[in-house]
Formats: sequence, structure tokens, C-alpha cells
Amino acid sequence: MLQVDNAYGIFQNRISCFFDDCISGKLTYQGGLCYSPIDEAATRENYAEGSPDVVYDERNAYSKRSNPVLMLDLTVSFKLNRKSVSHEIALEALNILGQKVFYQHIYNYKEDKVEEYGAGFSFPNIYYRIFF
Repeated sequence: MLQVDNAYGIFQNRISCFFDDCISGKLTYQGGLCYSPIDEAATRENYAEGSPDVVYDERNAYSKRSNPVLMLDLTVSFKLNRKSVSHEIALEALNILGQKVFYQHIYNYKEDKVEEYGAGFSFPNIYYRIFF
């Protein structure tokens, strides 16, 4: 079972009857993903036979859990309102804290052990929306 809790905060300011600006944030606590324990001996044998895949102990399926993650996203937007259409341009900063999110296990043959693999990068996103 995956637990996800979100908290949102929005500050919106009306500059005039035509213009709005908005600053919003989202804080997400994502509980760890469940996975099966790793059979390290079978993984080593599997690698020796030419396959780099990690072997899991399915007799105890989903009994392990990865570490939870806390992520923060911020958005700054500017909206132009007209009679029949509205335009919005925004800049988002996603995963500002740069938290690593678990994806999979990989076998590190140099150190002869299984490691968690995840990515954690922060990136900006610019978008334009048109509302009819």
C-alpha cells in the first residue's frame, strides 16, 4: 500500500479586473513503495549466467518498503482575463528539495551487492494555457 499525503497553499492576487497573479505550492509526503525482498545469492548466480536482473524472493512478496519521500513544488503564474478567452503563463519549480524517488533495484557487480536506484532532480517547467 502506498501512502500519499498532500498539502496545498495558494496566494492569489487580483491586480485589476483583467489581470491575476498567483503563487502556489504543494508539499507531498509519499510513503515508501512496497517490494519483495531480494534473493542476493540467486541474483549473483543470475549475473554469472549473463543476466543482470535482480531476483526477488516472491515467497515474502511486498514485505519490504522503500524510504518515504518529501517533495516540494512551487508555481508562479500570471493570468490575463478577457471576455471570451483567458491566457495564463506560469513557471513551475518541481521537486525543489531534490529528493530521490525509488525506482528499482540494480546489481552492482563491481561491489557485488544490490543497490536501490532512484532519481532525484529538480527542474523548472514553463507553460502557457489558453481558456475558452
